[in-house]
Amino acid sequence: MSGESFNEKVNKIVNRITIFVVCFFGIGVVYGLVDKDTRSEIVQDYYDSNPEKAAQKKYEETKHEGNAMDEEEFKSLCKNVSGSDSYRNLIRNSDSLKGTKVCADLKIENTNLGETAMGMSFSGNMVVGITCSNPSMNIWLGDRFAFNDERRAGPKLLVGDVVRVYGYFSGTEVFTTTGGGNVEAPVLDIRYIDFYSQ
Repeated sequence: MSGESFNEKVNKIVNRITIFVVCFFGIGVVYGLVDKDTRSEIVQDYYDSNPEKAAQKKYEETKHEGNAMDEEEFKSLCKNVSGSDSYRNLIRNSDSLKGTKVCADLKIENTNLGETAMGMSFSGNMVVGITCSNPSMNIWLGDRFAFNDERRAGPKLLVGDVVRVYGYFSGTEVFTTTGGGNVEAPVLDIRYIDFYSQ
């Protein structure tokens, strides 16, 4: 025998349950006593000390806000990031620009899982395009974008399509090149696409 009586075992269990209940309700009371402004300050301090979490929160809020817009309003708010300066700025300041509404003129280089394009092997549901400075004249800058096609409907994208994509900048990802190196590329979550040529 362990030396403990049945009553002693029951008392231990009751004591543990009591401690749990007191702690649980104590936290609730303390939370209720802290005013809303103090809770907001605590949450803000959390996001100030975690920039990646803050960027993700901003991105989610921006996407939610964009869901209430019609297509033309959304497109009118998108900043064109096809130029090299804008492209470099997206990579350099990815945390602060996450959630920005953007558009880019692209030539589609791949559309399938695991397909290779521009010397890069992509996985997942990513599509890759290279930027163009003048779609009608076939002038390509060569900057690479990867994107998630989040359209609810519309024509299927094919390799060689020249399009303007509209959506949200969702950050950057590092992709492995077919030569074994790594390249960082901006990733867009696309809501609308206009076709220049199909």
